[in-house]
Amino acid sequence: MSHSSVQLPNYPLTQLPTSDTFFERMAPGQKDTRPTFEYSAGGVVLREGQVLMIGTRDLKGRKVWAFPKVKLNPSEKSPDAAVREVEEETGYRCRIESELPRSQYWFRREGRRVKKTVRWFHMAVVEQTGGPDAEVEEVVWLPVAEALPRLTYPSDRTLLRKAARMDEESASC
Repeated sequence: MSHSSVQLPNYPLTQLPTSDTFFERMAPGQKDTRPTFEYSAGGVVLREGQVLMIGTRDLKGRKVWAFPKVKLNPSEKSPDAAVREVEEETGYRCRIESELPRSQYWFRREGRRVKKTVRWFHMAVVEQTGGPDAEVEEVVWLPVAEALPRLTYPSDRTLLRKAARMDEESASC
């Protein structure tokens, strides 16, 4: 049979099922399996060969060493959110020096798949304004070489290497 003889139904576009209408027709108690998309912003803060890190807990209650970041509010701009969150989580007011590569990853929260995209910024300290907020258990400054193995996530190690290179390049200019 040739392709020209295959008859396809000629549905008007208004009758095609969409993902929204499919999920509206789910049976009571059936789970919505669509993924959630989240956007965050954070900062990698360097000072004199050291990096600012936070110790906190993940969704499963495990200790995590990472960089401060926050889920964006609907009207919030990534740079503003990153600067605000670094100060709230660490007690250091910072300024953005440059943008770092974004990170993307998947995880599960309450049985739903979540795809998170984080926009990262290389930052420098302006001043210390206080201490960490309640979400953070520890705030530490570590030499980059000591921080690399302590970071929980490989993507954070990649970010730190990139930020440290940028810091070295700007210092040599």
